[in-house]
Amino acid sequence: MLAILALLIVPAHNVEAATTTDLEYGLLAKINEARAEHGLRPLRGNTGVWAVAGTRAARLASTNILSHSVPGSIAAQLNARDVQWYAYGEDIGYTRARRGAAAVDELFRLWKASPPHWQLMMSSNYNYIGVGLAYRASNNKTFGSLVFTESRDVTRPRAYMDGASLNGSTATWSWHGADPVLQTHTAGIRSYDVQTSRDSGSWRTVASGTTATSRSWGGLSPGHIYRMRVRARDRAGNVGAWVILRVRP
Repeated sequence: MLAILALLIVPAHNVEAATTTDLEYGLLAKINEARAEHGLRPLRGNTGVWAVAGTRAARLASTNILSHSVPGSIAAQLNARDVQWYAYGEDIGYTRARRGAAAVDELFRLWKASPPHWQLMMSSNYNYIGVGLAYRASNNKTFGSLVFTESRDVTRPRAYMDGASLNGSTATWSWHGADPVLQTHTAGIRSYDVQTSRDSGSWRTVASGTTATSRSWGGLSPGHIYRMRVRARDRAGNVGAWVILRVRP
């Protein structure tokens, strides 16, 4: 059930957080599969939001109370985790279904059957999510918290090496970038940083903040390895991982 009319406060004991994030990510996968069926972008996990959801689920289990207020202020908890937000929401619930995947399936079914809860899960405004699950052994209840936020883009962009061509002693590398598309507030690619290295030498920055998607390096000598690496930046200031492509003339 998703809500109760009578609340009973029980001393905290025998409460366990979900022992594996596989269950939480499994629940997120169910949500995003349903969102895709409704033409929506996937909600992306956010470390800070995820931690808030986990704390809230554990507090629900420790008190044995299904209440949005008992776990404390979501706004304060998000702020404490340095999560920027424009708006937030939360779905909570519990089930006595067998612990594990069966509990995840039942929580998803219960939320789906409740229009207000389902509306949050299928929102066209929220772009990030945290999933928390906690099990109370004394009464075999699994409590869940889904915390949603509409936030600035904090997802790292990606650079991809398309290839390298060799013309005499000159090699030309090419690449492109992509910023994972969020439901809202996708920043988009702004620029790239480019570094080069010969053999196992140190990296040298040859371009910073460039919008170019190719670069040539001339005067290459046979018998050496020439490396170029690129990383992407988006308009929100997020920086992606380096990607490397090697050339041997």
